[in-house]
Amino acid sequence: MTPQQARHLVREAKWQVVRLEILERDDWTCQVCDRAAECVHHILGRKYPSLFLDERYLAAICWECNQSDVADTVTARQELLEKLANLRGYDYSDCPDHQYIS
Repeated sequence: MTPQQARHLVREAKWQVVRLEILERDDWTCQVCDRAAECVHHILGRKYPSLFLDERYLAAICWECNQSDVADTVTARQELLEKLANLRGYDYSDCPDHQYIS
């Protein structure tokens, strides 16, 4: 997904609804550091447009963690997916990027 496509998608009303649902689902708490969250992180990045709105690959995250790219390491992505699987019972057997699934 190009940066232009991503900017277009985040402006859409559907994204705003999903964003609010994820923040509420995660109790407005950063899933990396447990501070107050105001952003929603695409755990696999934006390279999979079909997963852009898939709640299994989205997590609430604070501004600091989002800006520092701390959640973009392979280990951090694995930990986020594992945390969501344990908390929410998500199944990642269809994950397109198997390096993140243990």
